[in-house]
Amino acid sequence: MSRINQALHQMKLQDWALKIKDQASSGLLVSEWCAQNHVTRYQFHYWKRLVKEAAIEQMLPEIVPLPLSTPDTDSHHYSSMVVFCCSLDL
Repeated sequence: MSRINQALHQMKLQDWALKIKDQASSGLLVSEWCAQNHVTRYQFHYWKRLVKEAAIEQMLPEIVPLPLSTPDTDSHHYSSMVVFCCSLDL
């Protein structure tokens, strides 16, 4: 995805996040809110899913794979294992 398309997608996500909050605070059913705002229920649920996925993606730590390592030959004989490290940007 190009940088322009990414920026447009981010703008749409932000716009839909506001619409989803508006629906939730309106007290209206999704179908009622959609009718009043000229949005199909399909569009509403599609963007709600994308907004939710984007929010989860931002909250998850970055997982960085580390090189395979093997224990000393004097210790238990385990096969190589992969160790993961998480970095949190707080």
